[in-house]
Amino acid sequence: EEEFYAIDNLKLMETSKLAVIIKIYALLNLPEKLEIKNIERILSVIHERINKNGVKQFPNGPLSSEATYYTLFIHYMRDSLKVLENTNYLESIIQKIYTNLMFLKFTEDVNFDLVSEIFYSCESLKLLNCIETKETLVQLSKFLFPDYITSKIARIGTLPKNNIKYRYFKIDKKTGRSKEII
Repeated sequence: EEEFYAIDNLKLMETSKLAVIIKIYALLNLPEKLEIKNIERILSVIHERINKNGVKQFPNGPLSSEATYYTLFIHYMRDSLKVLENTNYLESIIQKIYTNLMFLKFTEDVNFDLVSEIFYSCESLKLLNCIETKETLVQLSKFLFPDYITSKIARIGTLPKNNIKYRYFKIDKKTGRSKEII
């Protein structure tokens, strides 16, 4: 077990695989005191792959929609989205969708890597739609409003808490499944 969680071994794994390991820990409700060291190692490897434009699937690889989705999800699940506030993940997600749609348009055969990138980009947008934090609101406002409105939103201290349901669904933090809100 110690070999599996060695930093050198973790660095060889895909970011999405590392995130799924953290998700499994949460689903199984494993005693955190025993596993916290392993979780911290995994998170440190993932954090090394985050840059201002998104997340890499491998240390020296390109940005990946799948890696970005799983990184967003684990930080949503762990209530630690603040870690990602200095990244332009939303811009990266939207750019990936447009770029991959253009590539698909020019190829006759379906490229499953492109389809996968589009799928995870759309899943990331779905997840972002459910995250009601100031950081996410600022990211979304950059695409919806002029800069001066985004600046005003960024200066708000904390978002007011209310019981109004803005979404038709929420993402379950343990399973990652969409739940309908009635």
